[in-house]
Amino acid sequence: QIWKNPSIAIINVSVISSAKFPLRLTSRLSVPSGNFLPDFPPINEENPLMSTANKVRLDKWLWAARFYKTRAKAKEAIDGGKVHIDGTKGKASKELQVGIEIRLRQGWDEKTVIVRALSDQRRDASTAETLYEETPESLEHRLLEAAQRKSAGQQAVSRERPSKRNRRLIHQFKDKNLNAS
Repeated sequence: QIWKNPSIAIINVSVISSAKFPLRLTSRLSVPSGNFLPDFPPINEENPLMSTANKVRLDKWLWAARFYKTRAKAKEAIDGGKVHIDGTKGKASKELQVGIEIRLRQGWDEKTVIVRALSDQRRDASTAETLYEETPESLEHRLLEAAQRKSAGQQAVSRERPSKRNRRLIHQFKDKNLNAS
């Protein structure tokens, strides 16, 4: 049964008992009448997957552009000083605009990108690539450093403490080179 009120619609739902289940449930659900859907930003005609919102938070944009897997990781990188906006240290709540330059460090790589579109929704990788453009200098610098790391091979810096054997080898190497000169 449905009773209508100008402000809300009240729906009365009853479950009638059967011989096996002698139970009678009655619940009332209030639903606001009229248009109660939230206001969404308009759709971009060029790319319907991106909204035309004027501003998006930095942590949300980095997540949507697929630089970081979660917003928490993006916020952690921002708070750790690994993300800079136009040369200044970024804040997670900073609202981005199109044309801003972002410099970020991910592992060994440092990227400089220019914001080309704003989105607060994480989509597929090809859509995420349209949100930014990496500067040619940044791309060249990253490729050069990657080639240097590759040519260094096993000589790359280890992230862990040297073992006892490695420590002995380091001491032998230093002693040999100091005594030779």
